[in-house]
Parts: sequence; C-alpha cells; structure tokens
Amino acid sequence: MNSKQTVSREEYRRLDNRVTCILQQRWPANSTNQWVGMLQDKQNTVACATASAHRPSLLY
Repeated sequence: MNSKQTVSREEYRRLDNRVTCILQQRWPANSTNQWVGMLQDKQNTVACATASAHRPSLLY
C-alpha cells in the first residue's frame, strides 16, 4: 500500500466504528452496499474490508 492508499488510525477507527454500528443495526444488505459505495477511494476500501471481516457474504 502506498501513502495515497493508507488511512490514519483515527480515520480507520472512525470507519470501523461506523461500519460496526451499521451492521449491529441490521441494515439491509443493499442499504449497506449503497452506503459503502458512496465512500471514496481509501475510505471505501477500509469500509469494505471491515464489513467483509464481520460478514463475508454481505458485500458483493
């Protein structure tokens, strides 16, 4: 990963907390996918990785 693709610990923690909160609220998969899709570049990558770690079948 180069510097353009890395995120700060604070940003990672914030995204991880938000994704975890969304999953705990049991959002429908399509709503979760739409939310993740609205994120740009590195934020999208982090959110996808976090969601996939919690629920591998959630994102496509």
